[in-house]
Order: sequence, then C-alpha cells, then structure tokens
Amino acid sequence: MTKLELAKILHGMMAVFREGIGENPYPKWEDLDQPTIDLYLGAIGLVQSYEYHSVTPNRIHQYWHEWAKTHRPNHNSLIPFDQLSPTEKIKDQLVVSIISAIKEFSEIS
Repeated sequence: MTKLELAKILHGMMAVFREGIGENPYPKWEDLDQPTIDLYLGAIGLVQSYEYHSVTPNRIHQYWHEWAKTHRPNHNSLIPFDQLSPTEKIKDQLVVSIISAIKEFSEIS
C-alpha cells in the first residue's frame, strides 16, 4: 500500500468519525488542496518513523499545529494539546491508531 492510498483511507475514516459525532463533514478527497494532502502524507511519515508506541496524540497534534500555523492560522484548535477538548484529543488518537493499525497489516511504500 502506498502512502497516498493510506492517506485516502485515513481521510475517509476521519470524515466518517466527524460526521458520526455531528461535526461538519470533511471535503471529498478529490476536493482537498495539496497542502492538506501533504499534511496527511506527513502524518503517515511521522508515525512510520517512530516505533508504534512512540507516537502520541500530543505529537500528532504538534505536527498538525506547525502545519496549521501556515495553512489554517485562524483554526480554533491552534492551541496546545492539553487545552484541546476531549473530542479533539480523541481525533489525534484516532490518527495515530488508524495509521498504526493499517501499518500492521500492510507494507507501506
């Protein structure tokens, strides 16, 4: 499985989660801009570069935070991890869990 294929899966799963908790849906994959696609690919690379248990939701949020300062400077989650709502923390945990689970079942290139 390529990183791009995994990024599409990650995006789809996160979109379903958001809709399931009543948040606005994510745009379709085909409608994403390149910086957002790069964000997904970078998160996958981050999880790949560490041992499974080394990547924490906090670390994923820090990665996103650095990206968002440039690409989404007015986003309401552009705050330290410990100040996030429980729901936002769960989203960061889901990112780690989804990438790690798929990584266990496939070779990512």
